[in-house]
Amino acid sequence: MYYGIVGVSGLAFVCALELVPEINQGMKLVPFTEEFKTKMVACMVLDYALCFVIEKGLKMAFSDYRPRDIADRRPEQLEREAARKAVIEQAKAEEEEAKRLEKVAAFERQVEDRKRKLREWRSGQRRAQ
Repeated sequence: MYYGIVGVSGLAFVCALELVPEINQGMKLVPFTEEFKTKMVACMVLDYALCFVIEKGLKMAFSDYRPRDIADRRPEQLEREAARKAVIEQAKAEEEEAKRLEKVAAFERQVEDRKRKLREWRSGQRRAQ
């Protein structure tokens, strides 16, 4: 849409200034006097400039550019969401604790295995003496 507006504005300037006479002939526009061309282009430039200034002024005055929530949530929805998040967090904490305990148990098994091997090694040395 933006490029369409820019294109039409450019075409209007080209036709008003008669920069490409073939376009004016194709559109069946009558030849313009120099005074008319000057007035038309001045009006167009003034129009575009005033529109730009008005748009920027209104945006500065009334727009805050902050994103808005799609929908406001009711208190019970917020409570349900908080409860759901708490349950998920609790499950995650329990899972992490289970993983930690499994690592501890695996380490304790390794320690016991090494102790057993050490006892076997010691008892093997005593027999050899």
